[in-house]
Amino acid sequence: MKKFGLYKKCKESFSIKVFNIFTVFIIIVSSVFTSFFVHHQTKNIKNDLTKRGAMLSGFLAYSSRTGVFAESVDLFKDAVQGVMSQEGVLSVSIFTANKENFFIKQKNSSHKRHLEIDDKRHKEVMAKLTDSQSLEIIEEEDTIEFLRPVTLETFLHPEEALYFYSRDIEKTEKIIGYVNVTLDKTVLNRTIRSILIDNTIIAVMFLLSGIIIIYITLKRVTKPLTVLTGAVKRLGLGESAGSVPVETEDEIGRLATAFNTMSENLRKREEEKRLLEEKLAQARKLEAIGQFAGGIAHDFNNRLAAMMNYGNILEMKIKEGDPLRGYVEQILTLTERAADLTQSLLVFSKRQEIHPKPVELNEFIRNGEKLLLKVIGEDIEFKTSLTDEYLPLMMDTGQMERVLINLAINAKDAMSGKGVLAITTELVKLDDEYIKAHGYGNPGMYARISVTDTGIGIDEKIKQRIFEPFFTTKEVGKGTGLGLSIVYGIIEQHNGYVNCYSESGKGTTFKIYLPLTKADVEEVKPLASVSPMHGTETLLIAENDSDIREGTKNILEKFGYKVIVAVDGEDAIAKFMENKDRIGFLLLDVVMPKKGGKEVYEEIRQIRPDIKALFTSGFTADVINKIESLEAGVNFISKPASPTELLRKVREALDKS
Repeated sequence: MKKFGLYKKCKESFSIKVFNIFTVFIIIVSSVFTSFFVHHQTKNIKNDLTKRGAMLSGFLAYSSRTGVFAESVDLFKDAVQGVMSQEGVLSVSIFTANKENFFIKQKNSSHKRHLEIDDKRHKEVMAKLTDSQSLEIIEEEDTIEFLRPVTLETFLHPEEALYFYSRDIEKTEKIIGYVNVTLDKTVLNRTIRSILIDNTIIAVMFLLSGIIIIYITLKRVTKPLTVLTGAVKRLGLGESAGSVPVETEDEIGRLATAFNTMSENLRKREEEKRLLEEKLAQARKLEAIGQFAGGIAHDFNNRLAAMMNYGNILEMKIKEGDPLRGYVEQILTLTERAADLTQSLLVFSKRQEIHPKPVELNEFIRNGEKLLLKVIGEDIEFKTSLTDEYLPLMMDTGQMERVLINLAINAKDAMSGKGVLAITTELVKLDDEYIKAHGYGNPGMYARISVTDTGIGIDEKIKQRIFEPFFTTKEVGKGTGLGLSIVYGIIEQHNGYVNCYSESGKGTTFKIYLPLTKADVEEVKPLASVSPMHGTETLLIAENDSDIREGTKNILEKFGYKVIVAVDGEDAIAKFMENKDRIGFLLLDVVMPKKGGKEVYEEIRQIRPDIKALFTSGFTADVINKIESLEAGVNFISKPASPTELLRKVREALDKS
């Protein structure tokens, strides 16, 4: 298993592959150079030894020719002594022309087998001799012998050649004997071994140095690659890769830089994705809460409408000064407060009707400063920093006043009555990069309203829930938790965006983005109040809720109207067909069983095109879905409505030309 793991590691590791390749290369190169150098040096030493032996044997052959010719040892004794004194000379032998051993001199040596003069040895040496006058070299394991003939120049006879030498006389050479000089090869072998060892050591040192250099180089090269590979693996597994160190400026350094850039971009994208997912989850959560709250508000409105109707009828029937009248007034007051609560829920759920008109933002804020000062009190410093840019918006001024008031109240509570509240306006452009970074918005020009306080701030966990209805950090009984949810709902209805920026202990800033409009800002005059008026017309009321239906009928009849009631859409059409000559006005609930108010109105208009109508509903979403296709200027009143408001709306619709 270990071998297999090592093989797998070697197979998969780039650095080990490169290391092995360069190691084998260095081994081959060092081996080749070492072998060549050893061979070259060995050859040179051996050549030197051969030249030396040839020179000594030549010197001895020349110097001993007289003694060999005269067969007198004394005549070549000095020459032999001179040769024997040379380093490495083991023995000197002189043979006669008949190849008989004439003289031998040897040093004390361990090479006895080469120096023993016996018949066998004599025969071996003599067998190497030839009649030629060339040098014979006999190389054995530990010795090397140089056999050279001793020659004599002659004219006619050898004796004459000794005493009568002349250049002009034709000379010949005659072999008169042989010399044998034996040299010791031990020194040569020892030198060769020393050279081999030295060169081997040098080669090993070169190899180790090369391996160390390769290792260090590969470490410097592969370490960042290994780190980079690990980071890439972590990135592939979806983990955080972080950044890798950039240690060089070469290709590897540039690769590390490119990876860091890619990793940072991916990190930013993941962070953006996480933020978008959080915002989407929060938006879905708020949407679900809004739908739930809107549904409750719709049903609760129906109950409140009936309670308000019966309460007003009861109030009308009780005489002034009657103690019971005070109780009725308290009931109506509480009913109106409950109606305000449901209206807040409808605002959050974006089911409250708004009436936007072109308004210049800075002028709107200037006009509202006095109101905000009353809200925050004298102990809080109020500052505004309004841009010089022209900021026209499509705005429901009443709803936007609620936004500023709610934010001001929220800031006042966060500052415990002391601090600074600042409102600034700016012209900003939301481009694709901004939208991508923040996770909201459509491209275009926006007015940004920043409401900043110096209060205690909001920690991250609470900040995630601040726009939820009924969520509050205040003590029980000191807040409904609807203030910021109303802000959220109103801004959403204005196609805007609101964000909260805060840290615990560092204050809070709410930033509101509202899209600019190209519509001309006009001064809108307030509508003159219309007092409730009596009437004598015959009205058809179509309402599926019996309590609301009966209460509305009683109020209208109280003020002189003749009322015909229907329990659903089909019943309304049937009642109209029975009394079409009498009925001049329709009061229709938008959502009813069988047929809704829109369908009833359109069907009746086929018979009476001049018929007038007033629609009613518990929340605006019904109106948007059911009557948005009707002609402009359609009359609508939301439930619950006070008798005064109901009568005023009915009278306005009847009197409209």
